[in-house]
Amino acid sequence: MLLTWRGNTFDKFLSIILIICILCAVALVVHILAENQSRERFTEFYILGLNSKTKDYPTEFILDNNHVMSVRYGTSIFDTTGELGKVTLGIVNFEQKKSSYAVITKIDGQQVNIIYLGKSVSQLEQIELQQGEKWEQEIGFIPEHAGDNQQVEFLLYRDGFPSPVDTLYLWINAKTAQ
Repeated sequence: MLLTWRGNTFDKFLSIILIICILCAVALVVHILAENQSRERFTEFYILGLNSKTKDYPTEFILDNNHVMSVRYGTSIFDTTGELGKVTLGIVNFEQKKSSYAVITKIDGQQVNIIYLGKSVSQLEQIELQQGEKWEQEIGFIPEHAGDNQQVEFLLYRDGFPSPVDTLYLWINAKTAQ
């Protein structure tokens, strides 16, 4: 037995439009759910120079008996008050879940202390960020010896992973005072 529609042509037309709208709504919901599942997961990790700009990073340290006397930022800005190189570290969590971060700093492959909130620490740890949350703080570092082209590394660890998930680099020169 064949099913037949009863009613006039206008009612049939409205029924077809309603069915198409329902199918489109279901397809849209499925698409949105699938899109949320396949979002790229990553952590944004960056360094900024003086005044939280993408320039004027510490480039040259003047040392006297292994104490920093002054720091040059960029090509011309000198700081004679700080006794350490300063950068702003930034971490933004796009991992789609709460994550915990740690940062270690090395100069020429040797781990050095980080000056953070007036204290010298071996590493920054337990930086807890929710999805989309940003952490941005000024830190300092001090080269341990004179030498040109020293590589400063900022290593980012996430959720207890044994190896860094990202590494940033700066190159500095450390000279002995004349």
